[in-house]
Amino acid sequence: MQKNNTGFTLIELLVVVLIIGILVAVALPQYQIAVKKATLSKYMGLVSSLKEAEEIYYLSNGEYTYNLDDLDTEFPFASHCVRTNQSQIDCAEMRVMIGKGNVQAGDQTIRYVQFFSDPSDTATLYGIFHKGDIGCYARGNIAITACRNLGGIETEKAASGWDKAFIIN
Repeated sequence: MQKNNTGFTLIELLVVVLIIGILVAVALPQYQIAVKKATLSKYMGLVSSLKEAEEIYYLSNGEYTYNLDDLDTEFPFASHCVRTNQSQIDCAEMRVMIGKGNVQAGDQTIRYVQFFSDPSDTATLYGIFHKGDIGCYARGNIAITACRNLGGIETEKAASGWDKAFIIN
């Protein structure tokens, strides 16, 4: 009498699980970088529109404003955002700020910055950047890779609380 072998052996199942584990280990970091780059692209559009609004305000008034209410632009913020002061809005997934000659948006691990004037505080990280520069601050390897993938050139120092700062233009 012949035995009917229709199942998989334990070794075959372990090999399949091992292969799936290797594929996940290789693909997961690339997926995380892609997600961070997609998040960064959302910040880029918002910051660009705020910078343009700042330039329009400057042409009309001869100075830049640090009050988001002064800017003639629509903000695509959801109802879960909170206005913390005149120059900052905090949302669940991001913070948007205007200050020190720049406008920026970011989260806990990455920040995208555009400078609309030369920073007045040249003793800090802001002294590296100049009018028209675009910066990317990163915390952690995934965010650092995302900034670097934008073509960012690493600066010599980073702002307090950030691992790296990049100039993108």
